[in-house]
Amino acid sequence: MAKAQAKAFVEFQRVQKSYDGEVLVVKDLNLAIPRGEFLTMLGPSGSGKTTLLNILGLIDSFDFGNLKYLGNDVTLVSEAERDKLRLNHLGFVYQSNNLFDDFSAVENVALPLLLLGNSKNESNKKSIDFLNKRLDKTKGKATKTRSSLEKKLNALEKAAKDLGRLIDEADGDSKNSD
Repeated sequence: MAKAQAKAFVEFQRVQKSYDGEVLVVKDLNLAIPRGEFLTMLGPSGSGKTTLLNILGLIDSFDFGNLKYLGNDVTLVSEAERDKLRLNHLGFVYQSNNLFDDFSAVENVALPLLLLGNSKNESNKKSIDFLNKRLDKTKGKATKTRSSLEKKLNALEKAAKDLGRLIDEADGDSKNSD
């Protein structure tokens, strides 16, 4: 008997994206990504890596095809539903980290938890517990005084929110990895 196939976390079905109707950046993409899968995307500058991540993250639209999360078609959902999906299921780490410079690591990690409806006390407690396991010596430092590696780790923690999902747009720039 064949094993039942698990639902993909995200699935691209014949997705295409072009700019100005001329430059085809994503062409007829069919891809199913299981929950917990680790993928690497390589390509030269301008090859569509960021565009694909933006489609995956529900930031950019596309011209043709369908996009599904956990079996649900999200191709035509409202912007409010996209925001809700991003908040509850996705986390991004950008090349620039997108941390608040005057916030401590605890405050940066707690922010998405607050947006998810946790109380300030619960958000801070979860953030401290999480950071105690990772950045014990730096969790109280302001972001602007932390090394780039500490910032990247904090950005990963912020994106992971509840230790769930993550999308990383690494720049591969060795000077950013102290």
